[in-house]
Amino acid sequence: MANEEIGLIQGKEPDSINEWYVHLALLKYDIRYKFQIELFGGQRLAGGQVLDFLILEPFPQPVQIMDRYWHKGQLDNRENYNLSVLEQHYGREVIILWGNETESQELADQTVLRKIVNG
Repeated sequence: MANEEIGLIQGKEPDSINEWYVHLALLKYDIRYKFQIELFGGQRLAGGQVLDFLILEPFPQPVQIMDRYWHKGQLDNRENYNLSVLEQHYGREVIILWGNETESQELADQTVLRKIVNG
């Protein structure tokens, strides 16, 4: 992660600086959410997933960050499958926040405003 000071998000360590920036943006816009939701066994079971953010209001809205460390700027078959499972589970399309959209606090603020607040 960058040389910036980051902390815990809801008692959990973020996997990337991007998650930290999105967390701060969600706080800035007073958006209620849960962080790192384990689904279908999480990382402990084959087929399990960890959802980065779940926006709570006005309805459950899944949000995944696809940063450069884990993703190559496009989705592979497994990621597409995982997203489709999340969409089935929550009954709505997953909002994807790409690494280049969240690599600074300013960009994360703009992206959260555009994709989540004004969605």
